[in-house]
Amino acid sequence: MTKTAAHGDKNDNVMVTQCHPNLSYRTSHKTILNNISCQREKFAHPPSEKIWQDYLEHRKNKKAKLTETALNRLAQKINAANKLGYATDDILAECMLRNWQGFEISWLENGKRSSQHDAKPQLDWNDTSWANGLEGILCNAFQQ
Repeated sequence: MTKTAAHGDKNDNVMVTQCHPNLSYRTSHKTILNNISCQREKFAHPPSEKIWQDYLEHRKNKKAKLTETALNRLAQKINAANKLGYATDDILAECMLRNWQGFEISWLENGKRSSQHDAKPQLDWNDTSWANGLEGILCNAFQQ
């Protein structure tokens, strides 16, 4: 819930953000959620508390505050990725591993494609299919 100060109040340009009755603070036209449970509720499949704390620390270290707008966009993109089979914790862990402050589904999909492309083929040393059809060639070569 967001409340704006009454007109004529000495704090006219201040908004109060309140997710929980006991947890609120004033900011100047910026709404920053300060209750972790309110933040995690934005996700269809909320991240674990540990991963979420680590992600918030990651953003803090990058000097990228998690504003309400950024959180809404992040949740929207992660919720879409969940529908494709990606787990929320895995996505946030990948963001931290790759030093991303945001997330796009295409980044994971491109990574999956390139890792499949870079994978070396497995050799089957018992496969003799390469020799199929050679017996006629070899026999003809020795008969001449």
